Amino acid sequence: MAKCRLAKTDSMGEALAIGEAIGDISRVGLFKIIATIIVMLIIAFVAAIIIAWIGNLNNTIGSILLGIFAVYFLFFYNRAIGLLYSDA
Repeated sequence: MAKCRLAKTDSMGEALAIGEAIGDISRVGLFKIIATIIVMLIIAFVAAIIIAWIGNLNNTIGSILLGIFAVYFLFFYNRAIGLLYSDA
């Protein structure tokens, strides 16, 4: 939630306010946050297995795919967390 608070307020002090972040977590819902993180981990795990399998076939292509996937997954994860925060 600190990332979301930093993006919203553009203030490091607001992002590190633990009491406010806990309030944001309770507004969003702890179950929704945990469920989103678990789904993201499952998606990353499945994609990592597929990329590792491709990497065993061809190391160069596997490395390129891993780099591309890592960037897009980071965007995907941050967007999912941001959407959770904006729903609150």
